[in-house]
Amino acid sequence: MIPEPPDPNHVTRGQAGSWTVYPATSRPPAEVLYPGAFNPLHSAHLRIAELAGQRTNQRVDFEISLENVDKPPLSNEEIQRRTAAFPAEAIIWLTRAPTFVDKARLFPSCTWLVGADTLARIADPRYYGSVSGRDVALAELADRDCRFLVFGRLIGARFVTLNDLDLPPGLRRRCQTVAPEFRMDISSTELRARMPQGGTRSNGQDCQLENRGP
Repeated sequence: MIPEPPDPNHVTRGQAGSWTVYPATSRPPAEVLYPGAFNPLHSAHLRIAELAGQRTNQRVDFEISLENVDKPPLSNEEIQRRTAAFPAEAIIWLTRAPTFVDKARLFPSCTWLVGADTLARIADPRYYGSVSGRDVALAELADRDCRFLVFGRLIGARFVTLNDLDLPPGLRRRCQTVAPEFRMDISSTELRARMPQGGTRSNGQDCQLENRGP
């Protein structure tokens, strides 16, 4: 059994199958975090983390929230299934932080590695109920020195990068592009549909580098 964080103020840190629960106020350092469901983990996730590490010259850890805004909490069995796919050297954080405001409270002064689709949702007032609700959340992210490293994503038929997004100025100032030439066109949903039941790994044919010009 993987020890789960008992409440939103604790985190679990794992590496090579060894897991420790910490109060968020006394956890080991984490400078760059890649949050996601990783269901399943695939080669593009690892390549994105590699590129972000090269860009920041810092270690990139992974974060999985056991709680989701619109899905049931992850079972311990499911946690074990997802985390088993990571390389032994990967550091994985388990949290109970479904929103980025929740994550920023656990990891202030952290850089978050996100897709352009996720960043668009962070900026979208519909997810907060109003523009004012959105602005309050973004102000807290800024107060906690939360920054974003953004990679492009295929949204519909269009490959969208940071430069394509309409963002509030304060949020845009806290964002940088990780690698404009990198594309991750495959989705975890598509991979799950292709995998045998109970599988955890992709076939590796799921990312590409594209010369997108100036």
